[in-house]
Amino acid sequence: MDKTKKSYGQSRNLSLAYFVWDTSVVDFEQTYREVSAAGVRNIMLDARRGNLDLEKREDAAAARRILSRLGLAAPACHGLYSGDCHLTEEDPATRKIILGRHLGFMANAAGLGAKTYVIHVGFGTWPGPELKRAAWDRVRGALD
Repeated sequence: MDKTKKSYGQSRNLSLAYFVWDTSVVDFEQTYREVSAAGVRNIMLDARRGNLDLEKREDAAAARRILSRLGLAAPACHGLYSGDCHLTEEDPATRKIILGRHLGFMANAAGLGAKTYVIHVGFGTWPGPELKRAAWDRVRGALD
């Protein structure tokens, strides 16, 4: 489809990336072979992709070889969202682990061609504006 086709009086210039729900992936290569055969060219990955754990450098390298062979690009990556991963974490020791995981996964995602890393900042409600502000300060600190 022409990405610049006029639609509703505006020009479209948007790249789409297909996301296979994580529980749908059992075998990485087989799943993305099917995606490629369907004509998809851009995908969005996350850390757990069936038999591959993209937090591990060797699994990310295997994924890169498979995607290249299948003609798929991974311009976007969904950040970590399970286990210790929330950037609002208060405990300094846990926070250090979380930031290390994100940075390692970001490096692997960049090696797969990702230009966008989608993050979850954390869940919850805060009983007052001071606690909410402190949580956002932790997020900003992590991103700096």
